[in-house]
Amino acid sequence: MPLPACDPTGSVPCRTNLNFLPGWTALVLYAVTGIALLVLAYGLWSRWRTWKAGPAGSTGASLWLHLNRLLVIALFQKKVARRRYAGVMHLLMYTGFIALAIGTTLVALNMDVLSHVNLDILRGNPYLIFKAALDFMGLAFLVGLGLVFFRRLVQRPKYLRNERPDLFLPGILFLLILQGYLLEAIRLAVLQPQWEEWSFFGYSLSLVLRAVGVNSSLATITATATGVTITPVPALAWAYGALWWFHAGTWSFLLATLPWTKASHFLFSPARTFYENAEPYGHLPKDFDIDVMMQEGAPQPMLGLATTKGLTWFDRLQLDACTVCGRCTSVCPAWNTGKPLDPMHVILDTKDAMFKEMRRKPLGSSLPDYVGYEELFDCTTCMACVQECPVLIRHVPLIVELRRNFVMEQGKMPEETQAMLRNIETNFNPWGIGWDQRANWAAGMGVKTLAEVVAAGETVDRDTLLRRLVELLYRRNETSFVRGAFRARGDNLEIFPAHYEDRAWRLTLFGDEVEAIHEFDPLTGEKTAALLALEAKEKQLADDLKGLEAELAAKSGALEAAELGR
Repeated sequence: MPLPACDPTGSVPCRTNLNFLPGWTALVLYAVTGIALLVLAYGLWSRWRTWKAGPAGSTGASLWLHLNRLLVIALFQKKVARRRYAGVMHLLMYTGFIALAIGTTLVALNMDVLSHVNLDILRGNPYLIFKAALDFMGLAFLVGLGLVFFRRLVQRPKYLRNERPDLFLPGILFLLILQGYLLEAIRLAVLQPQWEEWSFFGYSLSLVLRAVGVNSSLATITATATGVTITPVPALAWAYGALWWFHAGTWSFLLATLPWTKASHFLFSPARTFYENAEPYGHLPKDFDIDVMMQEGAPQPMLGLATTKGLTWFDRLQLDACTVCGRCTSVCPAWNTGKPLDPMHVILDTKDAMFKEMRRKPLGSSLPDYVGYEELFDCTTCMACVQECPVLIRHVPLIVELRRNFVMEQGKMPEETQAMLRNIETNFNPWGIGWDQRANWAAGMGVKTLAEVVAAGETVDRDTLLRRLVELLYRRNETSFVRGAFRARGDNLEIFPAHYEDRAWRLTLFGDEVEAIHEFDPLTGEKTAALLALEAKEKQLADDLKGLEAELAAKSGALEAAELGR
């Protein structure tokens, strides 16, 4: 038995579809929506092709971890909610948008599918709950959009990018919700069903429209045994039709352009959270293996990231997933101290380079230069941006790969880095502290030096002696005996002093007693002298260094005098 037609003047709450519109409206709507979906499908395919242009890679994560990240991070918005203002703002929009999308889907399902099998899920009390819920969630969505505009146009935080494309998404969403409420208000003002108060916000707007003449006189409702006919006056049919098609066109435009606008994060951000890397945040990948590189016929390794073609497909996906929220920038210590580094723009610049290279357009420079030399070397790799990102983008590994290319391929690095590497090469520490000054940290603390602890005939704990050597920054190395190293061989402890090039010391122990101390040639192992203690040698070294400093100072003064004389 067919369902009775919906009569807006009756007592049974129900939904009338395509009010005041001609009969061909549904067919044209299907065609427009189909075109929009085809354009959407093409955009998603082009994005997929861009991602898959990179080399294959593995996230190293299980399916359970993928689902956990999708549910906790994307669906329940765990990281978004960390900030009060932005969290409430996004929660209102997120829940409101989902509720309105579900409502629209139910209306389409009820009209286009269930009606053909004599089912109507939007009738009676369920319809009243449906209308009240949608009005409430639409209002929440509207409040969330208001917070967006207040934040972007009034508060204007420095880390938040405020360009015209960034206002497109909130602008078109505001237009959609405004159109929807106006259409509902016109229907309620003209039809005036008994259940109109359940659409409390639309009903409030309809009262305003009635005050300016939009009322039941603009349409005639005829109920017969075969159906219900609603005949609007021409002016209403034209005005309502124009607004309805404007609403349908706006939604179709948003749907079709989704892959190319900020609305793409509706799909790409959840995809990124699903394909989260299983490695801990502090893990930095190594792109080459020294042992493999040394093999004959080994391929040339990729030293750092010179082009986006070296990014794996899920690394390319994370570039597309960026929501341009600026949270990474707001917590960056470099950016907060006035340095050029902006983690968000590192991602956006790399994304821009990726699309240029896909279109075979030249960058004009290497990828690291395109992103920015100063920006990349300002990064302290503290991982604050990674921890803060609501869609799990990993900025730091990308920055490190770009810096590696600067250093290992282009030979470009800051002067401070060059000085640090020189210090490590010559003094085995980044500060350039000489070997004779390494124990200065213990001055005045009553800590005995190695010379004061070790002397022939004295008793010393072997483990304490080894620990003391390590405290002096000596390295234990049983195979490569070089300056600043020591090794233990049975009862013998051999030390290669950092301030000698051709002499080392061998301590012969008998239990805990120092039986003998010899000086030997580290190259041949031949003894060169027998020592009573190490203290005299260290004192002699200190005297030699002071004499050398005095000699250098005198020569420097003579040279300055000669220059002035010229």
